[in-house]
Amino acid sequence: PHLRGGSARVSLGAWLRMQETPVHLLIGSDGRIAFAGHQDGAELDAAIERVLHGPASSDRVAPVSIDRLPAIGIGDAIPALALTGPDGTTVPLAHPVNGRPHALLFTATWCEDYLIDIEPRTAASCARARSDVAKLARSGSVQWMGVASHLWTTPELLTQYVAQTHQTLPFVVDTEGTAFRAFGIRRFPAVALIDGDGRLRRLIGPDEQDELARAVADLGGKE
Repeated sequence: PHLRGGSARVSLGAWLRMQETPVHLLIGSDGRIAFAGHQDGAELDAAIERVLHGPASSDRVAPVSIDRLPAIGIGDAIPALALTGPDGTTVPLAHPVNGRPHALLFTATWCEDYLIDIEPRTAASCARARSDVAKLARSGSVQWMGVASHLWTTPELLTQYVAQTHQTLPFVVDTEGTAFRAFGIRRFPAVALIDGDGRLRRLIGPDEQDELARAVADLGGKE
């Protein structure tokens, strides 16, 4: 398959609607996807047999056009994005009508436990961000929302995470991965700071956690 589009962000994982890792992607000699999925077993084995021994189609493989997601830069207005709440309902991510500054915590429900042995620094950063954001949210000067990665996360698992970590701010799942891609989040935890006009003020990554409190205070208009 061929992917084409404009100059903004494109994700193969998003095109495949990847929800888990690893992903088995089997492409036949005719250029068509024969299998795409997380689980191995009988279904994958059958697809391999078809690719190896079945007749290949002689039909032309047409390019696939996909929607590209505009990349959000500093100073850009935040577009409306559809996320998923713990109850499975759609939660729009858009500029609040009250004109209040807001901030998004990008993280993963499995960051603190699954990564504790293989990426302990990332796990520690996620735990610290969760704790720091909970404290910063108490001031009320900035409206907060947690955005969880869609990988290995369903609304039900998000509900468990919120309960286990005693979250006080609202949390949603980035079901299609659109928010992570739009904000260019490649490492987490990360925080997007959005001013009262609905424009991105700053992105704070895991290596800048010491700057978070000051940046949030500036965003909320407190010295």
